[in-house]
Amino acid sequence: MTTSTQSFHIERYQNGHLLGWAYDSAQPDESLAIKIFINGEPVASVRANVERKDLKDAGMGNGKHAFKVNIRDYTAKAGEYVCSIKDEQGADLTGDTFVIRVHEETAAAGTEALDFEQRSTKAAIYLEQQKLNEKLFEAIDQADDPHKHLEIVIEHFSHSLARLQVGARTLETIAASELLNNSVPDSVSDPSSNDNILKLRESLSMDAGNFSENQNFYPLEKTKNEQPYRWTGPEARNVFSLAVDRSKERTVKLRLFNSVEPELLKELEVIVDGEVCEHKLNYDKSIIVITGMLKPVKKFDATQVELKLPRTHSPQELGSGNDMRKLGVAFHAIEVE
Repeated sequence: MTTSTQSFHIERYQNGHLLGWAYDSAQPDESLAIKIFINGEPVASVRANVERKDLKDAGMGNGKHAFKVNIRDYTAKAGEYVCSIKDEQGADLTGDTFVIRVHEETAAAGTEALDFEQRSTKAAIYLEQQKLNEKLFEAIDQADDPHKHLEIVIEHFSHSLARLQVGARTLETIAASELLNNSVPDSVSDPSSNDNILKLRESLSMDAGNFSENQNFYPLEKTKNEQPYRWTGPEARNVFSLAVDRSKERTVKLRLFNSVEPELLKELEVIVDGEVCEHKLNYDKSIIVITGMLKPVKKFDATQVELKLPRTHSPQELGSGNDMRKLGVAFHAIEVE
C-alpha cells in the first residue's frame, strides 16, 4: 500500500479540538489510524472512524473517516501552531497543513479558575464564552438529530453568547479610552441595569474577525487587499446576536464576497427574531450587499439576525474544485445603522 492513495483534510479547530477527516481511496471502507503533528512534533494518535453522512455522500466509502482530537494542552499558550497528519508509521498523507493562532487573551482565559482580583475581567469573559460554547457543541454531539438540536441549543445560548462577545469588545474600548485619558463612551454598560452588559447601540459594525469557527464559520481568510472573510458552513444557517437599539427603524447590511453557487443568493432568507425580513440584493463594486430593515420594537435584549441558506455544497460536489468542505457564502461583515 502506498501513501499516494491516503489523504486528509483538517476542517477546523473548535474548543480545543481538531476536526477533519482522513481517507484511503484504495481501501474506501477502512478507517485510517493517524498521528497528529503540531509544529513537527507528534502529539496524538487516533483512528479516523467517526461516521459522517456528508463523507459517504461524497463517495468516501462508508463515510467512517472523520476524527475529533483534543489538543487543548498543546495549544494552551499564545502562539502559532502548524498542524499536520501522518499515518501510524509516520509517513506523509496528501493534504494541507492547518494553522492555529492563539491570541494572548484567549490563552489567559484558558488557564485554571480565575482569581478576579488578580486576573482581568476580559479574560473571565473569554473563559465563560468558551464554557458556553463547549456545552453547546457537547449537546450537539450527543443529539440524535443534530440539525434540530442545534436550533434548540442556539436559541438557548445565543443571548448569553452575545452578551459575552459584546462585553469583551466593550472592555477593549474602555481600556483604549483609559490609555488615551478619554471618557468612556456612552455605549458602555449602565450600572443601574441588571440585565444588559451595555446599552443597546444605535449602530454597530462587525467583520469576520469578530466571529469564530464554532459559530458555523470556517477559519479566517483574507483577500489580496487584506480584507477578512470566513466561509459559512457546514450548516446552512448563521445567527448573529446584535446589541442594537430597536426604538427606531434600523438598516441591517450583510456584506459577502462570494457564494459557493450563485443560486444561493437568490434563495437565501434573512430572519429577524424568528420572522422573515424582506431584503434587497445589491452590489458595491465586488461586494455583495444584502440589505434589510429592522422595524422599531420595544426590545431590551440582543436582536437575533439569521442568515438562512437553502443548502450548502462542497466545491467538489459542484465540480469546481477539490475542497470537500460544505460551504455557503464568504461572509465579510455585518452592519446596523
